[in-house]
Amino acid sequence: MAEYSRKDTKIFLALVLLSLFSLSLLSVPFVQGVTVSTVGTMAGTRGWLFSQSAPLGIYYGFGYGDNWCGGTARCSDLYYFDFATESNSLIKSDTSTPLVWGDSLYSTIIGDKIFIADFYNPFDPSKGASVDANGLYAIDTKTNSFYLYDRLPFDFFVDYWPSPMAAVGTDLYFFVGIPGRPDIASRGYRYNPATKETTILAELPKELGSGGIVYAAGSNIYITTYNWGSENSLYVYDTLKDGFTYLATSPLIPSNNYRSNSVINGKLYFVGGEEPVYDTALNTIVEYDPSTNQFSVIDSLSYGLAGASTTSLGGSLYVVGGEKVQSPGVITDSIIKIEILNPISEIEKSCPANGSYKNHGKYVSCVSKKAEEFFNSGLITEQQKNEIVSKAAKSNIGKK
Repeated sequence: MAEYSRKDTKIFLALVLLSLFSLSLLSVPFVQGVTVSTVGTMAGTRGWLFSQSAPLGIYYGFGYGDNWCGGTARCSDLYYFDFATESNSLIKSDTSTPLVWGDSLYSTIIGDKIFIADFYNPFDPSKGASVDANGLYAIDTKTNSFYLYDRLPFDFFVDYWPSPMAAVGTDLYFFVGIPGRPDIASRGYRYNPATKETTILAELPKELGSGGIVYAAGSNIYITTYNWGSENSLYVYDTLKDGFTYLATSPLIPSNNYRSNSVINGKLYFVGGEEPVYDTALNTIVEYDPSTNQFSVIDSLSYGLAGASTTSLGGSLYVVGGEKVQSPGVITDSIIKIEILNPISEIEKSCPANGSYKNHGKYVSCVSKKAEEFFNSGLITEQQKNEIVSKAAKSNIGKK
């Protein structure tokens, strides 16, 4: 796994290459207009980690070795950031069991559980570190407990390379393999956490394997290649047909797999990451629209950001941790919110108060339809949907 702060690329050369890369983006569509704000502070700076948004907050934790943990936070601590109180609470301490160390790269939420695919390291001074290549761990968001959920019948951590994992419906999907290693079987697996049954799926295209960025949208899973020295590509896996389709190759796809569930209203988002050709940290916020197969830079940060974990909730992206690559690089403890769309504002635009309605019922129907659409897209909760519709029903809009 590449670490930007440890690269020995010459500063001058990096700047020159970055400028050349910037010129290559001139032909890429750019749309300005998202809102970026800091909504909280982590319990301690920890660099590259995992994070997962839940309806009321964000779970985050673990780290990238002792050198990457600052303040009072230890590498295998697990915290919960509460949106309402803007406070952090400890879920699992460094001294509790099991002890997890290293890159918790892939996580996804199904119901009340957050599943994490990583390697397990119950460090024993007499034995050293041991790798758990098939241990699936879970956070129960109801009890705030962390535990080993199951050991899968296949290794998704191959030669210290973690395999992408995503969830569609109530199933977990793993894409196992290492590009360029024909001796290692590259294929997909479906695992049902309820029944604990595993199904072997199609073989992966030769470019795909460990280290890619993975997104679940509807019944599809989008997955990127993980290349150094050449541009990355995007594939889509159809869970209904059990097949892969190549979509595009773009300079806007970063080599950075510390992200999960960065999907809003069916569109995919990339925040920062490492540019694979010129080996530089990106500051771009990129949107991919599956309906047009197009990438667009929709905004940019004021700094390059490598190793951040990005997850989505409602109409916003939440960016946790990472390394601000300035001069020199700084491990950040910020929790950043990037508002892509505001569901309430979008409903008001679709069903304006001064709109032409035959009666009050037509207005309520308009609001209900849009609220249901946003609920099905995961942009609002069921409680929010009911509150929006209730407010519309109590209004005088459309009444003669």
